[in-house]
Amino acid sequence: MDSAGNTVTSFAGRITLAVESNPTGGTLYGTTGVDAVNGVATFADLSIDKEGAQYTLAASSGGLTRATSDPFDVLGAGGGTSATHLWYLVQPIPTPGGQPITPAIRVAAQDRNGQVVTDYTGAVTMSIRINPSCGTLTGRTTAAAVNGVATFSDLSIDKGGQGYTLLARAAGLTEMESGAFNVLTNGVVGCGMPTHLIIRVQPGNTGVGAAITPAVQVAAHDISGNIAGGFTGDITMSIGRNPSGGTLSGTLTVTAVNGVATFSDLHIDRAGTTYTLVAKTAGLTDGETGAFNVLP
Repeated sequence: MDSAGNTVTSFAGRITLAVESNPTGGTLYGTTGVDAVNGVATFADLSIDKEGAQYTLAASSGGLTRATSDPFDVLGAGGGTSATHLWYLVQPIPTPGGQPITPAIRVAAQDRNGQVVTDYTGAVTMSIRINPSCGTLTGRTTAAAVNGVATFSDLSIDKGGQGYTLLARAAGLTEMESGAFNVLTNGVVGCGMPTHLIIRVQPGNTGVGAAITPAVQVAAHDISGNIAGGFTGDITMSIGRNPSGGTLSGTLTVTAVNGVATFSDLHIDRAGTTYTLVAKTAGLTDGETGAFNVLP
């Protein structure tokens, strides 16, 4: 909204929702970050896993003033029989390039209590999430769940590399990333040389001296836009735009794991609006965060 209370239809930034008033320690599931269309972001698959009264949600986006929802109640669901998220029953393991990943990967639709929802029959789709060698995933990448479980028996990746992960998705459910695994070389080597840094998890608004949450994550990407999972260099964080002359403290240099560095204890000592952070590492193009505020 603008200062007059009108929707700014040209705004297309990302809006993030989080639980603010949390009477029973519930967890918010679903797609919590959505890009606005014509100034409006729609959150279609949110759920909270614990019943309670007077929950509220907070919406934030970069340098804009936060908004808080009206209080609402989460009612008991009779044991949590609706599917809320995906879970790997069988994870991928090291396998030769071009050969089926065995045993077959199995992904279950689970309810909020971690039980398999056996009447779930939706389609589950698998793709590569971290791609250290620009490999291609082949085989039947979409499978319908049977008794709540989707089985992928013929997936393979054509290029050897260390630290691949797979991402399982299904409409309306929280996606899940597999554990990291290696594809053994078969003489076919892909890309994966890192060229630039990307901010994978953006900083949210925070208070003076308080840890910036969520923890900022920075990924090394290759020229094709894939995470360079083999990158294990040091990434250093500093303030970019500094409206109030603040000082950034915490662990400022972090070693990447599978191409990703996580900064979990950063904080700034002066209030101000539209701060940014800049991530640097030798030989790669810098990455800069979106704007955020440090509140008094």
